[in-house]
Amino acid sequence: MINMMIDNINNNVINVEGVIRIKQALLKETIQEKWQLSTLDKNFYQDYKDIVDTEMTSMLHTLIRIRHAKIILLSNGIFDSNQASKLTCEELQLYATLCAANTKHRNGEINI
Repeated sequence: MINMMIDNINNNVINVEGVIRIKQALLKETIQEKWQLSTLDKNFYQDYKDIVDTEMTSMLHTLIRIRHAKIILLSNGIFDSNQASKLTCEELQLYATLCAANTKHRNGEINI
């Protein structure tokens, strides 16, 4: 019984820390210019792959939408490619895929 109570307390602390971490990341991202990325840990999203909390999921989706828009700009060469160093592992893969598609399009290999 006591172990269950301790586990529940630990889970609540982890959830609160997760919410705070996502809120901080979202705030940092929204105050950046549209061509600037804030730095996230390389494994930021992997820490939240199993979340079921609705508030955390909503905030995480907002963060992802904002960052994806910036990554699209980055892949088009709109801003400094040094921003790529601020990407997570998943975002780096998206960036590489978009850059490759942009190069193929510029070379006439892909027609849209």
